[in-house]
Amino acid sequence: MKIKRTILLASTCLVLASCVRERESVRTYQLRFSEGLAPIMQDGKWGYINSSGGIMIQPHFDRVQLFSEGLAQVRFRGSWQYIDLRGRIVLSRSGGSFRDGLAASRDHRLCWGFMDPSGSLKIATQYELVKDFYEERAAVKATNGLWGYVDTNGQTVVDMKHQTTWGFHEGLASCGIAGDITYINRGGEVEIDLPDEMTRGLAFSEGMALISIGQKNGYISRDGTVVIQPDEKYSYWHWFSDGLAGIHVGDKWGYCNTSGETIIEPRFDEIQSFSEGLASVREGKAWGFIDKTGRYVIPPKFDYAFSFSESRTCVIIESTMGYINRDGDWIWEPTDFVTDWKDPFD
Repeated sequence: MKIKRTILLASTCLVLASCVRERESVRTYQLRFSEGLAPIMQDGKWGYINSSGGIMIQPHFDRVQLFSEGLAQVRFRGSWQYIDLRGRIVLSRSGGSFRDGLAASRDHRLCWGFMDPSGSLKIATQYELVKDFYEERAAVKATNGLWGYVDTNGQTVVDMKHQTTWGFHEGLASCGIAGDITYINRGGEVEIDLPDEMTRGLAFSEGMALISIGQKNGYISRDGTVVIQPDEKYSYWHWFSDGLAGIHVGDKWGYCNTSGETIIEPRFDEIQSFSEGLASVREGKAWGFIDKTGRYVIPPKFDYAFSFSESRTCVIIESTMGYINRDGDWIWEPTDFVTDWKDPFD
């Protein structure tokens, strides 16, 4: 009997672990509207719908990415390719998402550069790693192991001398490691030099950037002034969006404003950042959507809920996925959802 109980317990643990992996893997998917289209799965294949729920690109791909600058990566017949908004294959190779007219590209030596939408290499594959372009600047890692930035012409605008970098947001980028963090402008000039005691400086969002001292997080303004003093309640994961940022007290989550004042009391088990005036939150096992007063506008009834984009959002119910509008009405009724994530560079 003891052996049976042990086997049953082990089996239960495996099932629970599998459920956790399944739920976590769902979150890695890019399931939202971008440029008027969103991914859907039907009969085990991926396609795209429009904002009314009509199928615009028939489901026959093994995997898909979001559209960016009119192109999206899809996995078809064992290889990654790019399609246009009509579903036509326009580029038969893998790469990153297009931003500022360029996408990351990797050669047979595993060196990185950037290509244009025709597939022509515009910035030579000479870097150990690269990040996407933001505000016409891309962080690149040289063979010396240090990071700098190039512009869309491939010109080095910030020398390869930084140990870590973030993308440019609102005209500034964070560079450096704990105790030596600066914010530089697009020309590489230092505009904010954080005190040595600060261990983290993240990207700006709505004029605020999260900074850390040990386990305490706070925020600085665009001129480097600390406007919200570091405290354990401010969240590393939920920056300012729609004027609110996540906070946690004990094991519950809520939201504060740009002055650090609590606007929505911590009562949720999990939250996401606000987007288009709504935020998905979890109480117990169910996800729903609240407005900026903390009132539910779509009651909690989903197993997972993504953030709103283009007035639509994807929700998960058991092993199915669907899309709803801001009233909670279905625009795409739930269909089977199989998590089979593959990296575009595999």
